[in-house]
Amino acid sequence: MPEREGALSDFDEADEFGFRLEFAPDEPRPNSPEGQEIIARFTRELREAGAQPIVRGMAFDSVEGGGYQLPEFVLLLKEFAGPASLVLAAWIHARAKRKCIIKTKDFSVSAPTVGEATELAVTQRALVEAANKGKRKRERRG
Repeated sequence: MPEREGALSDFDEADEFGFRLEFAPDEPRPNSPEGQEIIARFTRELREAGAQPIVRGMAFDSVEGGGYQLPEFVLLLKEFAGPASLVLAAWIHARAKRKCIIKTKDFSVSAPTVGEATELAVTQRALVEAANKGKRKRERRG
């Protein structure tokens, strides 16, 4: 069964972002039982790191009628600061050819290499600062 493809949705809030885990070609498909265990383990690790990920959705395109969790999540930028960003970087580091696509209100970025995964930790700090700056501007206007 083909993996569900598609762009992450746009976001209305400057302080949230979405991301999709892209499995390596030699890994189980996300809709397989093994792929679902990988997604469940990643979700648990995010929660243990103090984040409260929102699952983007479920797909119900199985002949058997069952659904499966998509490897897509939403986090607040402030939740991504610190340990949650390390969970994502560790997931990418754990297997060659894994990557993550991140989308915020204003831009999208892909991290397909170990070096770029490491840069996510630096990038997220800039994202948090930008979100805080935008929030302060909105508060002053309000």
